[in-house]
Amino acid sequence: LSPTSSILNLLAEEDSVQPASEAFQSILHSDQSTPHHPYRRISFPRFDKLVEKYGSLEKIQRSDLDTQTKLALVYKSQPETFREIESRFVAIFPHIQGLKIEPVEDEKAPFFVSQIPILQIREEGVANWIDQWRISSGMLRTIFHLAEMYLWPEGTVILIDEFENSLGVNCIDVLTEDLCQPHRNLQFILTSHHPYVINAIRPKSWKVVRRKGGVVEVHDAATLGLGESSHEAFIQLINSEQYRDGIALA
Repeated sequence: LSPTSSILNLLAEEDSVQPASEAFQSILHSDQSTPHHPYRRISFPRFDKLVEKYGSLEKIQRSDLDTQTKLALVYKSQPETFREIESRFVAIFPHIQGLKIEPVEDEKAPFFVSQIPILQIREEGVANWIDQWRISSGMLRTIFHLAEMYLWPEGTVILIDEFENSLGVNCIDVLTEDLCQPHRNLQFILTSHHPYVINAIRPKSWKVVRRKGGVVEVHDAATLGLGESSHEAFIQLINSEQYRDGIALA
């Protein structure tokens, strides 16, 4: 057997292995801590070719394109879905008047750049649209996490590490609440140690991850004797032996 490939990959066509292999392909790692550079993400192949290829919401959802490219396609061909995402974003940031994903109007820009759709927001009191690289990291994270809820296919498991990074108090609680709403068949697994996130998620969904040296242990909240309410359980958690030794919550 190959030392560089997993058994699931090597035997993916076997009837008894195929379901597990397909399930792993439904796992998405959402890393919103790295810069979103639209030129790198949407420049190849040409965007107009992508629009032709993915002409329906279902095709967009089932594609293996990144979330930003999916959002650009939805803006172009699925305006109702885009308006839903935009509406939720504006509810979190009321001073934002709208979103669009269009090429930037810049006569000095190279041709290939002028054809690439760029995320832009319109803010109250600001005359011009704000380009993606001038949008705060917290706003960008919020946009893309909201988009993930709409633009990935049913059955997707989305892993979000350090969920609270770059998110302000005004959007952490609302965004966490949205993730917990089962309006689609998606599963979100978040890692966090932030009280706002922990208090918004019921203790029965907690997994307490503890590492001591090279040994990693995972416990349910119930096995640690934590309380029923999130607030009570969190207070007990920060006073527990496991917390003093150093833990992360997933």
